[in-house]
Amino acid sequence: MTTTDPAITCGSCGHTADLIQFRNTTVCGELPHGHYQCPKCHIAWTIRRPPGWVSPHGLFIPGKPTVSTIPSAL
Repeated sequence: MTTTDPAITCGSCGHTADLIQFRNTTVCGELPHGHYQCPKCHIAWTIRRPPGWVSPHGLFIPGKPTVSTIPSAL
């Protein structure tokens, strides 16, 4: 079986799986947009991006993303 979903790796336990497996839980189903949970160790996280800014030369600089741990879902 081939898939178009990118594979990602959990930073906590090292489990690698398709993105869709990190977006779903066994009991509750699909997680809210922007939330991810490892199907092996159940650590959950979200990626937050602060607002960007415009340089003096008019170039938009996006905010640097940060990973924040959030409560896990069933």
